[in-house]
Amino acid sequence: VLISAGRRAEAVAQYDAILAVAQNAAYRADIAMRAARALFDAGDTAGALTRMAAILQETPETPQAYEAMQILRQNAQPVDEYLRGRIAFAYGDYPTAVDALNRWAASRSSVGEIPAAFHLLLGQAYRALGNTEAAVTAFQTIVETYKTDPLFGAALLEQGRTRFLADDIPGAIGAYVSIADTYGYLPEAAEALWRAGYLYSTNDQPDEANVLFERLADAHPNTQQAVDGLFLAATNAYRRGNMTAAEHYYAELGVKAAGDDRATAYFWLGRLALQRGDSPAAGQAFGQVIAAAPDSFFAARARDIIDGRAAFARPAGLQFSFDDAAQIAEAESWLRTTFNLTQEGALWQPAPELIAATQRGAELWAVGAIDEAAAEFNGVVEANRENPLASYQLAIHLRGIGAYYYSVLAASYVIRAANVGTLAAPPFIARMRYPAYYLDLVLREAERYEVDPLLILSLIRHESLFNTFATAAAGEKGLTQVVPGTAQYIAEQLRFPDYQHSDLFSPYAGIAFGAFYLNEQLDRFDQNTTAALAGYNAGPGRAIEWLEVSGGDPDQFMTAISIDSTRTYVERIYGYHAIYRALYGAG
Repeated sequence: VLISAGRRAEAVAQYDAILAVAQNAAYRADIAMRAARALFDAGDTAGALTRMAAILQETPETPQAYEAMQILRQNAQPVDEYLRGRIAFAYGDYPTAVDALNRWAASRSSVGEIPAAFHLLLGQAYRALGNTEAAVTAFQTIVETYKTDPLFGAALLEQGRTRFLADDIPGAIGAYVSIADTYGYLPEAAEALWRAGYLYSTNDQPDEANVLFERLADAHPNTQQAVDGLFLAATNAYRRGNMTAAEHYYAELGVKAAGDDRATAYFWLGRLALQRGDSPAAGQAFGQVIAAAPDSFFAARARDIIDGRAAFARPAGLQFSFDDAAQIAEAESWLRTTFNLTQEGALWQPAPELIAATQRGAELWAVGAIDEAAAEFNGVVEANRENPLASYQLAIHLRGIGAYYYSVLAASYVIRAANVGTLAAPPFIARMRYPAYYLDLVLREAERYEVDPLLILSLIRHESLFNTFATAAAGEKGLTQVVPGTAQYIAEQLRFPDYQHSDLFSPYAGIAFGAFYLNEQLDRFDQNTTAALAGYNAGPGRAIEWLEVSGGDPDQFMTAISIDSTRTYVERIYGYHAIYRALYGAG
């Protein structure tokens, strides 16, 4: 706004104020580059170049650093070759990275001046160019010359990864197993065994894989790799029909894993118990699921199985009106008891220092400077994440000015501080974590397509956390994060007048487009919500393949999903829907 008005000095001052509090490296680089451009436009070339040099030093792995480097070189400004190589590598300009790194090494007077990190980066750059042998040689330099360096283990792993990326699977497996055989004392040994087992698994050698996963669990039992390996071993056994072995692996996981991983293991123990007709054992296992991770997908599935409820079942009725005064009183009594608060009077009224801390963000929000306001709100919320009273006050205050994303985040910190599941918290706080914002628009679209409104709310919560200005890397925009190509198709189907992709920043369009596409997937998959959500996220073609593999079983469908991000997507929305059903379902 200030730049468009020609007030560049004020704009630079505004950018500097943001940089004084901003923590995210990518965001800082963007703001710093905007400030540098503003100085260029104002004729202050020296000031602009000074700021660009600072971007190189402070945030070398950002696109802005690469742009700044190019401008500095065009203006005959010196750039250290090692730094140039790092920036070029991060940007994906691998020829420049290799050239700059080799120039820097040639300028050193002795080998002792060259750190192990240099050889690691050089090897990665050569690998990205497809020069496998040069990459392996660079990594081997670390192995032979830097035996006590912290990057020694990483160099060993990089050699195996380089063989893998060159499609030399036996060579990669051999490299990884050799690490475990020779350097079993290194923390990287667990990762090496997991990678070798994984490569056996994905190349149709499950017996060889499970031997390594069992070795991993025995030699490195307290690692995440051991847990991940046992899961793969259990999956290999299950898919081959060896239920006894699968149950053995899941039982071991029930002891060694924690949180969501433990919940997953006990869930499959419950499924296997049901499969063999042992209902008491199944019930006990499902109870362990809920205890291990009460807000998780598997806890939601366990409750549904215990209650005989279908996946994504709609409640008999809905309730969106509540006695706020009574529920606030209940919530604040809980806060006082849980966190030993002694403050008198209403707790929801923000302390003066919180009002002052959010004032700048509120002003920016009011004039449409959304990114800048978001940085301010995020800073305040994160600074108070360990303070449950402040987080409670921020959740209410930010909700009041429409900064829903940060209100939800603050509410989540209250519940996390109490170390309870969402449904164990007072309903007033739980509903701030799982809100029903834009309800009139949601209900209208739900009625139009006969879709569960709680499913739409769950989808919005996952896609954008109710941030109507949300944008993602592939161009997804708005509350339901529809990608440009799909959005254009939907606009044509809805006969949306004069459609522009930025229209999705409107809650009206964001919800309408998302509901249309969700309903289309539900119709395509005969109201199978699990498959429909996978289609919404990864495309219907992939979801059709996974459905065929699973035979229609919702849990087997989840294991058939071959894209981790899509599996997580469906799992989270399932868990969200279960919480929304508990909070807003009636009858």
